[in-house]
Amino acid sequence: MESRQEMPRQEPGKRIKNFKEVASGYTEEQALKEASRCIQCKKPTCKAGCPVEIEIPEFIKAIAEKDFAKAIEIIKQKNSLPAVCGRVCPQESQCEKVCALSKKYGSVAIGRLERFVADLQISNSINVSRPTNVGGQAPCQSVKVDKTKDDARCTMLRRLLSWALGPRA
Repeated sequence: MESRQEMPRQEPGKRIKNFKEVASGYTEEQALKEASRCIQCKKPTCKAGCPVEIEIPEFIKAIAEKDFAKAIEIIKQKNSLPAVCGRVCPQESQCEKVCALSKKYGSVAIGRLERFVADLQISNSINVSRPTNVGGQAPCQSVKVDKTKDDARCTMLRRLLSWALGPRA
């Protein structure tokens, strides 16, 4: 079993002079190596560890097959903002923590792979049409919201998403 791919980072001397991200993201070669580590479990615990229940084994398989457009489509069925979640979601305590490989070989870098395909799409290397709805609902409604809480949170989320996603086509 190959070891987990390290994330490339800016050298400290360079990063003190700019405002770019410290972690620069996987190259295609690194993403393919990392995706090949996934053993495609019959009962994927990683999916159960994901708060939005992304089809993790399926999107990783698509990466391993170099079908990056399919990978981002799979992710976007449940997650409208994969570039953000690939960076800030605490995968190490959620999906990666329960990965079947985590104890013996180190978990698959799920968040880094999510970031990789999202960044490819943003850079226009992947041409995927923006869905008009996600899971049969508007994107803001696909986010899990505690229905017992004040509706103001959902209103704020709608405003935030409309600002982040821009006007809908």
